[in-house]
Amino acid sequence: SYYAYIYVLVLLAFISAIPPIGRIMRKRIPFPKNAFFQTIIKQNLTVGETILLVGTTGFVVWWFLFWKMVYKRTAHSADGKLDSWARSVGNLSSLFFSWLFFPVSRNSIWEVLFGISYERLLWYHRYCGLFFYLTVTAHFGLWMGFWGERNHLPDNLWAIQNLDHPDNFTPPIMVLTWIGMTIMVVLSYERFRRNNFELFYYFHHFSLVIVGTALVHSWSLWFFLAGPLILWWVDRCIRFINGTEQMQVIDFRSIHKEQLKMELRPLNKEFNFRAGQYLSLIHI
Repeated sequence: SYYAYIYVLVLLAFISAIPPIGRIMRKRIPFPKNAFFQTIIKQNLTVGETILLVGTTGFVVWWFLFWKMVYKRTAHSADGKLDSWARSVGNLSSLFFSWLFFPVSRNSIWEVLFGISYERLLWYHRYCGLFFYLTVTAHFGLWMGFWGERNHLPDNLWAIQNLDHPDNFTPPIMVLTWIGMTIMVVLSYERFRRNNFELFYYFHHFSLVIVGTALVHSWSLWFFLAGPLILWWVDRCIRFINGTEQMQVIDFRSIHKEQLKMELRPLNKEFNFRAGQYLSLIHI
């Protein structure tokens, strides 16, 4: 069902390649100018973006209900309600974690299909990250409550040999990961991010640690994470190759106190660039 939903989005991308349909998908819908839209959504949505939000919200609800009410191990857990809730919320966090990597892939179908620019996709990345952190924290808190009911909390929290799950040695590792994740979330807050961008940027590489520990903690996570992670890696390779293009600076001067003019000439005659988002420049 997870990849079936992704395939539906890819199918929509092919359909949107038809010019009349593509124009409809990228048409903006005027929304009421109230506090919710101005504070949270911040701009009018395209038709495609609205379809994405409605469909994704519905899929999230279905995903949680499946693990909570249908899947036998979680829906009918013999260990009680807290065990069932903890496992269901944990699977919900896996969903948000896997989706974190889709918006940060700049070479993707999102702009073509939904009319969503890379800058706008970062909005989705931030909220996926927020929901991932909240569900992980809830997952963590529910397990602590479950262990507390059995008077196993101190032992299970820091001991490698878990009293309730002897085959899972990762809880101490995940406690440390959660602490690092909390620091990363705080540094991602807009005020910290804008004032201390280097600190935010370099600590964001802690996400690679999260990927490693999460895969060890939940062996089934690879099934959901493999696709987005591969797409992100391919995107990074494409951006690296594009970054090797050499340019000659023809003109570089200040035309206003807040504006610079830069004129470049590509040394590679086959160089192709489409304006509209970002151009990465590396000085050597």
